[in-house]
Amino acid sequence: MRELAEKRLRAMGKKPAWLYVDGYALQKLNRCGEAIPQFRLALMLNTHYKEAQNELGCCLLTTGQLDAAVTTFTNLIGKYPDFWQAYYNLGLIYVHKQNPINARIYLEQLKPRNMVMADELEANQIKPLESRLEQERIAAANREKEERERIERERLAKQEADAKAKAEAEAAASAEESRLAEIQAAEASKKSLEKKLTELKRLYAKKLITKETYNALQKDLLMQR
Repeated sequence: MRELAEKRLRAMGKKPAWLYVDGYALQKLNRCGEAIPQFRLALMLNTHYKEAQNELGCCLLTTGQLDAAVTTFTNLIGKYPDFWQAYYNLGLIYVHKQNPINARIYLEQLKPRNMVMADELEANQIKPLESRLEQERIAAANREKEERERIERERLAKQEADAKAKAEAEAAASAEESRLAEIQAAEASKKSLEKKLTELKRLYAKKLITKETYNALQKDLLMQR
């Protein structure tokens, strides 16, 4: 299948270099979606076309196909270990992936191959990413702390409100208990007085006490109300 495709391309007069130039021109016009097939065709005709493979990886990166770009550049490093562009671009991909640790792995491999580009990658890509991620980490930690403090404030406020409500309920219950006790005491006192007055009347009716004594005792009992 692949051999047939290659024969057709050659029959059409397509050469890897022409395909690469077409793809590169499209890439510079920000038309990577159209450039990718051109680079792939160039690589089909010349599997050792490292520049085409590198630009293919760059277009995959530009179009957001990060995993495919990683594979492309990793394969390129496997064939050409000293091709510094592949290390740079892998570092750039991991910056896009928000992964500064992996980005620094390729930065360290880039340094002995191109220190100038390594400095550029670190200063303009990796360090800003690390700074932003650290700021986000601090902001997230602060939000988490504020949330914990808010929850604790609410817990303490609820605890205080519950304690206040409990105290008020206990005070109300105690007041009600006192009121009922007073009513019971008053009723008991009233019954006791009525009983004493009844007994006093009985004694007077049987003439066991004089009228003067009855009146005096009755007056004393009534004054005890």
